[in-house]
Amino acid sequence: MYSTIMIIKLLLIITIIFIVFMSNKNVVTTYGTITDSGLEKLFSTLDLADSDVFLDAGSGKGNVVEFVAKNTPIKIVRGIEYLEDRYNESVTNIDLFKKQNLDLNNKYVKVIHGNMYDSINNYLFENSTIIFTCSTCFPDKLMDYIRDKCIENKNLKYLITQKYLLDYKTLHYLGKIIVECSWTNTCSHHIYSNTIKNKKIEEMYNSKCLKD
Repeated sequence: MYSTIMIIKLLLIITIIFIVFMSNKNVVTTYGTITDSGLEKLFSTLDLADSDVFLDAGSGKGNVVEFVAKNTPIKIVRGIEYLEDRYNESVTNIDLFKKQNLDLNNKYVKVIHGNMYDSINNYLFENSTIIFTCSTCFPDKLMDYIRDKCIENKNLKYLITQKYLLDYKTLHYLGKIIVECSWTNTCSHHIYSNTIKNKKIEEMYNSKCLKD
């Protein structure tokens, strides 16, 4: 009887370990980010408006959220981060950022701790017009999920991803911007859209350069 109970307990422990492992096997722990000069080149190329809603899918320590809030007209800037340590660090960073930039109090700047796969977070993809993801190390399953969420969002102006989508289905591929990141000076950022069809990134970049 005693040995039977021990075996059942052992099986329960093994089951719990397996469930935890399976739930985390698609979680990316590698961390890198775009430099400020890279972010400046990327976002200065795009057509942005104060009516846009920004989402950083996998927002890490919050630097992209901070940059977009401070350097673009976008008034609603959000991120979602799954890893608790990075989320906690991003909250600390953004709280300090808000104290140092009181002129941005009219903007909504927030990072959410959560899993992109959870239906409770669907609204982040549904009502964002610009979705950014530092996706170099993202597994294909996660990239497919993000792509499908973007396809469902008929108001999507830009999906910005470091990882090229082999099958972008009904999204329109606008081209790529090469910027500086923490691990390379030549990091490609691929741009897709649901609302822009004929305008290519090269044209947008050249147009911005002529204006400057």
